[in-house]
Amino acid sequence: MGAATLLKKPVTRETRMTIRDRSERRSLMVTLLPGDVIEIRPKGTRARFSVDIETVFELAMKLEARRLAAEKAKTKAAKRPGR
Repeated sequence: MGAATLLKKPVTRETRMTIRDRSERRSLMVTLLPGDVIEIRPKGTRARFSVDIETVFELAMKLEARRLAAEKAKTKAAKRPGR
């Protein structure tokens, strides 16, 4: 992987994911902002939801830990005789 580029200006992209917003289906717009912030909004709206990248990373780590614990519990339960 090459050298990383430092984020100096906002970068916005449209996602493939859609959500139901009122009575419509809208795709989500994601913006990476300088200062390590991710902003998400339904396309065509002014509603914006921001979260810092550190919080997103911590949430991802917690979700992965839960997934691994559930997988381990399932494997352990399968090894128990008579179940």
